[in-house]
Amino acid sequence: MSIFHKYVYPLYGFDILNHLVYDVYHTVPLNVVKNQVVRALDLEMLDKAKLDKQIENFPWTSEFKDGRIPRQLGKDCKGVDYWKAESFEKFSFPMAECVMESQVTNHMEYEIMPLVSRLTELHFHDGRNG
Repeated sequence: MSIFHKYVYPLYGFDILNHLVYDVYHTVPLNVVKNQVVRALDLEMLDKAKLDKQIENFPWTSEFKDGRIPRQLGKDCKGVDYWKAESFEKFSFPMAECVMESQVTNHMEYEIMPLVSRLTELHFHDGRNG
């Protein structure tokens, strides 16, 4: 039983499903996107050296440069451990499709990537602009 339910429900009928807000900013980038990136690296679907070069040369617009952008992974691949939610967000959209298109050869894996990118775009860009 949840502590919220145990102590707060008797006070005013607290319902965890209706009274808590989804934290989309952390749920999408730090769960969905991060898991996809780490998984692709672990399964060696992405060449780390090539990805580093693409991260270094990615043509960021001034809008996207405002804030954290993804850092290179380095030889030990610790770069992804230092990425924050905003880095994963910007990797997912607009970078992932550009970077992963040339590296991911499995058709099923490639179909997942644009869906995650569109989810990120919807939540963080189009949704804010109506």
